[in-house]
Amino acid sequence: MTLMPMDHSHRPFVRGKVAGEWGSCKSVARGGRVTEDVSVLPGFVVTENGDILAFVLYQIVNGECEVTALDSFAEGRGYGSALMAAVEEAARATGCGRVWLSASNDNAHAIRFYQKRGYVLLEVNLGAFAEYRKLKPELPITGNDGIPLRDEFIFAKDL
Repeated sequence: MTLMPMDHSHRPFVRGKVAGEWGSCKSVARGGRVTEDVSVLPGFVVTENGDILAFVLYQIVNGECEVTALDSFAEGRGYGSALMAAVEEAARATGCGRVWLSASNDNAHAIRFYQKRGYVLLEVNLGAFAEYRKLKPELPITGNDGIPLRDEFIFAKDL
């Protein structure tokens, strides 16, 4: 396993994965804040034999670090944990006092993952997806296991 900062050679793969999973590279989170193309944000990748096995994208806004995307294609091998640690270190290096992210109500796996790594539930935005679909109509109606996508959970970790 090799963990490294994302570079231009990784961008096409990441762009395709993000657009494939979310319908586009546009992100809407935390009260409707829009990021037009998350695939251009800084990030890290985990590779093995040249293949990308996991990636994370983040952005620093107003002294806080937002994790905008985390995806692992080989779960249970520690890649997500290593990527989150790399983001936390990058955030510390820029003087950020907090890392935060959002998870949808259907994503129980992610909710457990972040809590195990010290992230706490900061806020719940009930019905957020109805508003977010006005900004990003391609958001699906249902998510994992056919669960309707309705609510947004914000998790944060103070550094």
